Amino acid sequence: MITLKRIITEDTIANIVQSIRIVLEIDRTTHAKERQSRHGFGEDEYISDEEIVVTAKKAIESIGKMLLFNYIDIGDTICIKNNRTNLNLVGQLKRDGDKIDLVIITVMRKKDFKVSPETKRIEV
Repeated sequence: MITLKRIITEDTIANIVQSIRIVLEIDRTTHAKERQSRHGFGEDEYISDEEIVVTAKKAIESIGKMLLFNYIDIGDTICIKNNRTNLNLVGQLKRDGDKIDLVIITVMRKKDFKVSPETKRIEV
């Protein structure tokens, strides 16, 4: 049986998800470029912008739900971990008018990547 609460919740989550944009603002300093490729020299080791966006998109619905249920808020730092590729994205949620930007701050391919206790984790 579909309840009104479920319909309203799903509709609200869909609206939130549609308002989230992925913004790559990775600092393009020499150090940041090294982070995208420092784990090896082969193509398999380089972290492309496309791989970053694909991983971030996988987390958008979870981010919407977490915002709706007040588990995360604008300004929070989050870490998105792709369990298949061990890619970790550290980003921050920022408001831009009626849109929410997920600003990717840094990337790291590491199985046991550690973040601060305040950072919210999302696994995809």
